[in-house]
Amino acid sequence: MKPPHRVIPTPAWLRPVIRWATRVSVNAPAWVPGWLKNAPLKLTSLVLRAYIAIVR
Repeated sequence: MKPPHRVIPTPAWLRPVIRWATRVSVNAPAWVPGWLKNAPLKLTSLVLRAYIAIVR
């Protein structure tokens, strides 16, 4: 049997960064290309994935 999946909470220092990235992406003007609009979210996701990989 597979062991239960361990939930790793989001670190407190990253929460404001996630909020900022979301705010920037949502409030970006329509003329901004999608790759640039989503860049802060992609970078935050990469940092969070790296953090989780290190913690495990």
